[in-house]
Amino acid sequence: MKTKRLNKLAAIGVALLMLVLAALPAAAGNHSALAISDHDAEKLTAFWNQEAYNGLTNGEAVYDHEWPEVNYYFGFDPNTMHYEGGYDTELLTMTDPGEFFLRFGYSVPYYIVDYSDGDPLFVDGEEEVFPDLYGELDLAGTGIQSIARGEGIMDGQTHISALELDDCPSLNYVYFNGQHFCRSIDAVNCPNLEYLNAQNCACTHIAFSPREFEAPVAADTLGLGAIGAEYLTGTVKLYAYPEIGRFIGWYVDGECVSADAVFTCEEGAEIVAYFGGDADSNGVIDSTDALLLLRAAMGLAPEVELNDADVNNDGAIDSADALAILRLAMGI
Repeated sequence: MKTKRLNKLAAIGVALLMLVLAALPAAAGNHSALAISDHDAEKLTAFWNQEAYNGLTNGEAVYDHEWPEVNYYFGFDPNTMHYEGGYDTELLTMTDPGEFFLRFGYSVPYYIVDYSDGDPLFVDGEEEVFPDLYGELDLAGTGIQSIARGEGIMDGQTHISALELDDCPSLNYVYFNGQHFCRSIDAVNCPNLEYLNAQNCACTHIAFSPREFEAPVAADTLGLGAIGAEYLTGTVKLYAYPEIGRFIGWYVDGECVSADAVFTCEEGAEIVAYFGGDADSNGVIDSTDALLLLRAAMGLAPEVELNDADVNNDGAIDSADALAILRLAMGI
């Protein structure tokens, strides 16, 4: 009877140990039990193998962290974690077959033994890791379900320059705030998209398909400025961030629909956030402004401010700026 009881307790102990070990982060490549398609694996592998910093790839940068000198559960040493090649890293979580989450942070649990009161006291903690990743993140046409769910992403964390998420049928969640190197975000033809938040980035282009909308929302900039977007429960808010000079307004088909820095829309549209371009400062952008900029390009209108007239951001006022304004005035 005693032996049976011990065996039963041992079995329970092993089961509990396995549960705890399952909660710990595994080495890269060991937690992708649910297979993804070759196409998706190729896209992820390409991103992890892009150059990051100091000679590291993005995959290697995931584990480039200075770990504290603490006790990790069951002798686990996070310094042994490393990128093993392929599509898997600690930032990837597999869900249903063929689908996955991509987070921008992960955590490793540890404990500290406190003897300050005489008897040992175990104090739990977590070391959070938020890697810096570089380049274009192209996951178009994959089974991705969400971006940055879980540990999330911090302002200024990455050097990611673009998010390509078009044609992702399972995508429902995108959170990518405060990424100061990201210039473009695309999530068009994603019929299950329910949430998107991309504010305080450097975006000059954002296009996505809100689930409740019949057509996508596509926003671009003209002039020295950036845009952000927020979408939840049937409403899209677009944000204008002037870099230099001033924000003129939001334009649809050549007409100004709002001069407010925050614009709310409840249906799909192609929108231009216009920064500068009102060369005669009368509150309207028309062919007169185009003519005035053309005169400025010829040195005949020195009173035109560069910040208001350099709409293609090349540092000069020339015929290309005048043409851009004329196209906007004509609704092209």
